[in-house]
Amino acid sequence: MKRLTLILLIIISITAPVHAYYFRSYQIEEGLSNNSVWAVMQDSKGFMWFGTNDGLNRFDGRSFKVYRKKNNDKSSIV
Repeated sequence: MKRLTLILLIIISITAPVHAYYFRSYQIEEGLSNNSVWAVMQDSKGFMWFGTNDGLNRFDGRSFKVYRKKNNDKSSIV
């Protein structure tokens, strides 16, 4: 019985799909406005959005664009 279990585990491990995940961290040196990230989301166009202590950051996969509140400017973010 132990031998059959071992053979089944080997077969399952060989045939099971393998998911490779790639992680990369970003900090202010890479363009993020602040290292403290409080919120993360991805929009329908694929942009990643990061809410930090120093503004809203949009990431396109290569670089960040930072949106900050501008005093006395009603068209800036709140």
